[in-house]
Amino acid sequence: MEILNKPIEMISICSVNGDLRPIRFRFEDESHHPRIVRIQEILSTKESLQLGIQSFLYLCHAVTGERDLLFELRYIVKSHSWVLYRIIY
Repeated sequence: MEILNKPIEMISICSVNGDLRPIRFRFEDESHHPRIVRIQEILSTKESLQLGIQSFLYLCHAVTGERDLLFELRYIVKSHSWVLYRIIY
């Protein structure tokens, strides 16, 4: 498991009920190359309140190259931003 806590650019869908669903995201890897990850499946979603900061946690499955990976994504409500929190190998 690798904790990144890295800001990302996200494409998501908002339902008529206000529920967010991440579709794909982009970030820079260690060598500063842009990487695009298409989310195959959202395994779980939960609301979190840590240190007074409201966020939503998404555990997602994606295929990158030939590897199956699990990602934990966070949507931070106050700043309306997305973070790639960790990669679970």
